[in-house]
Amino acid sequence: VFDEPKKFHLTYTVDNAITTQSDVDELYWQFIGDAWEVPESNISVELTLPSGIPDDQIQAWLHGPLNGTVSIPSATKITFVAPRVIPSMFFEGRVIVPKGTFTKGVTGM
Repeated sequence: VFDEPKKFHLTYTVDNAITTQSDVDELYWQFIGDAWEVPESNISVELTLPSGIPDDQIQAWLHGPLNGTVSIPSATKITFVAPRVIPSMFFEGRVIVPKGTFTKGVTGM
């Protein structure tokens, strides 16, 4: 069979993904870029944060598909979901946490 659905579970760690701004630490990551030529379905990204961040000091946004959602089910987990990402569309998330949450990061402007 040449055309069959496949499910992949990827886990990885990214060094220097955090930007330390003057007032917050920020992760702005493109999970799927706009150069894909095939549509993707049932996209779910689970981001694990370090423990100890107060619930009310975590903010997250999803950029890309208008039908995508972002949720913060706990102080250590953020979930980005989209039922479909069409070709030429990106799927990216932005997370802001208190300054000093991360000990290493790229200094922002």
